[in-house]
Amino acid sequence: MKIAAFHHGDINIASTRLRSIYLFDYLFDNNIKIFRNVGLLKSLSCKIIHFHMKYKPSDLIKLIIYRIFKKIVIFDVDDNPIFFKHKFFFIIMLNLASRISVDTKVRMLYLKKYTLNKKKIFVLRDIIDLEPNQFNKIKKKIFIDNSSFFWIGNRENYPSIHEFVQKVKKKPEIKLTIIANLDNQNSLDIKFSNIKFYNWRKNIAFDESNFCTYAIFNHTLNYNDNFKSENKMVLAIAAGMIPLVSDSPSYSYLAKKLDAEILIYNNFNDVFGIIKKIDLQWKSEFIYRAQKYIIAEYSNKVIFKKLIQELNL
Repeated sequence: MKIAAFHHGDINIASTRLRSIYLFDYLFDNNIKIFRNVGLLKSLSCKIIHFHMKYKPSDLIKLIIYRIFKKIVIFDVDDNPIFFKHKFFFIIMLNLASRISVDTKVRMLYLKKYTLNKKKIFVLRDIIDLEPNQFNKIKKKIFIDNSSFFWIGNRENYPSIHEFVQKVKKKPEIKLTIIANLDNQNSLDIKFSNIKFYNWRKNIAFDESNFCTYAIFNHTLNYNDNFKSENKMVLAIAAGMIPLVSDSPSYSYLAKKLDAEILIYNNFNDVFGIIKKIDLQWKSEFIYRAQKYIIAEYSNKVIFKKLIQELNL
């Protein structure tokens, strides 16, 4: 089987890694050949065409050609367009694609409003943010209660934990590690001995997590946060950390699946109270069962298999 995969960014973009590169590039299956961002003629030799967040006019023209040649075209979506000129082509792509894969149930319900054939939309979860050939990095950690926190995200998402950072500044006994792609970390005002900054690189969470017991993530910055996936929470678990998360749809979904609703906070004032409630035994047992769950549900081979099942291939 041949698959032509087209994506909008490179490996530095989380969504591109988790929904295109890691999905297709590490399958180790000789019966599947992946052609990435190839020309039209070569892609026409493929049975499946995968568009990840590609909806420019040129992409639409290609989609029409693929449908004429009876190709299976998957339009993969993990973000909602903002500007009208983007929405226009986005909605046409939704309706002309053979199938639509999305990262969360909330996004699926939202996009159904713009899609004539609502049955063709399905949820395909983000893959663990770790190179699939590096899964040996997932290991159970022996916990020490050192009140250290971890956050990873884009520059524009930093305001989501700004309030928490302000609290950490006043608590020198609390440590915070921040991972991001930033040209100027001084703009974050993090010149404090208990706050460390590192530039993002592949698999960095599995290096820096050795020094962190907890991770903290917040999806309440704006309306679009409601659509976001639980991939950061999955990453934290894979790296051996206890994730404390906001009461948002995707984080709540995974917390309930893991019988760990205690890790959901309503505001940052709750965070320090939560970490006092959970003891070392609970933390160790949680990581053991949570890591088993995410490997079974979020590994690249599992997600790829679900994709093929959805296509009835």
